Amino acid sequence: MDTAPQPEVNSIRALWIHYRDSSTLHGLSHISGRRTCTRGVIWFMLVMAMGISLTVTLYDLKEQYFSYPTLTMLNIKMSHELEFPAVTLCNISPYKMSKLNPDEAMLDYLKRESNMGSFMPPMNFSDSKYKLLFKNVEEDWLFNVSFSIKDLFIACKWKETLYFDCTKLFIPYKTEWGLCFSFNGLDSPEIHKIGYVGSILGLSFFIHVNQSDYVYARNMGAGLKIVLHAHNEEPNVMDSGYLVPPGTTTYIPIERKEYKFLPSPFKAFGKEYCLDTESAGFQNHLKHHRLYSYSGCLRECKERFAFQKCQCRNHHDLSDAEPICSIERDYNCHKPAREEFNGNVTLQAACGCSIPCSLTEYTTRISHATFPANLYEDWIKENFGENIMEVRLYYESLVYKTFEKVQKITFIDILASIGGQMGIFLGASVLTLSELMEVMVMSIVVLLQKMFRPTSLAPMPVSPAKNNQ
Repeated sequence: MDTAPQPEVNSIRALWIHYRDSSTLHGLSHISGRRTCTRGVIWFMLVMAMGISLTVTLYDLKEQYFSYPTLTMLNIKMSHELEFPAVTLCNISPYKMSKLNPDEAMLDYLKRESNMGSFMPPMNFSDSKYKLLFKNVEEDWLFNVSFSIKDLFIACKWKETLYFDCTKLFIPYKTEWGLCFSFNGLDSPEIHKIGYVGSILGLSFFIHVNQSDYVYARNMGAGLKIVLHAHNEEPNVMDSGYLVPPGTTTYIPIERKEYKFLPSPFKAFGKEYCLDTESAGFQNHLKHHRLYSYSGCLRECKERFAFQKCQCRNHHDLSDAEPICSIERDYNCHKPAREEFNGNVTLQAACGCSIPCSLTEYTTRISHATFPANLYEDWIKENFGENIMEVRLYYESLVYKTFEKVQKITFIDILASIGGQMGIFLGASVLTLSELMEVMVMSIVVLLQKMFRPTSLAPMPVSPAKNNQ
């Protein structure tokens, strides 16, 4: 018989010995003192090795989870009705010659503002002939000198309805290009949707470009600049869009794509986070856009930057609280400030503009044909003149694509992986952890009893777990 002293029942050591011998943790019971010392040491080393391997694996799993990886899911969907894109169009000539009625100084300024200016010396504003260019521009100057909707549009058609007054569909909108016109844009009273496909029942219009009223401009071509964008987005007419020449009929089939990214802490664009504009707590901080967009945020930031440098604004700026720059001030200060902002990524990053987590993009293909055909040429010239174009925009299909970022590792995945790793390395489970927690709690209880009621704990002998033969 083994006559070695045994631990007390109410001792911490007895609790841990009992846990070692009865635990469902694989290998732990083999470390028992009932085995030879060598075998006990080997099993101890094996259990420790497996425990360390499990710890390393769980640490790597934690690192993966908190790096917030994502997967991109592509879905192809179909709808009975789709929101039609906003369509913003601008005449390549920003002003109408007959309305502007420029003098020699203004003509000289326009030439230097155009691509011709690269081959001409800078303007000498000390010359007395430029005196009028120092005068501040009036608030409605841009509207007074630009092509109007009635100047450009002969007729327009939306779905089955033909309009000869296109102000019912298009709204003037100030852009850096000049005064443009938007359908279904930011200022539209309603969002237009369509359930038809094909070129007959989309948006179409006839435009009189009227080159005889063109002024010198940054683009030496003739025609329209057309930009397709989401309803809530600021049209980026300077850097995107399509040029459509006069004397053509242009078909523009549209394909819709939707992008959905996960908000912080997930990264949407490399190291950048997106802005969750659909969350309940989101507040639009833009002053001149009722709906947030990245391009709108950048535009307002650029206008603030130029105003801080020049203490005036350009006639196409959205604000109406500050004075408008004179032609001279715009040429020497405001325009260089805008160009500095456009070419400086650091200045743009300082704006704090974030791309929304939900984006809509419209892709197109463009095809042209001569317009009008010889058969209609005399009739078109007699009724509408020359430089006429036709444009048709439409959905080829009501099928659209969605690109959605989803969480790669979810909390359920973590639980499943932890359970699998514990089972592989130690044959453990959640119940095994419960056993360990029970022993730890009981150890604390015993420790507290000994601290506060030491006299009530009478030692009791413990019979050996198994008689040694």
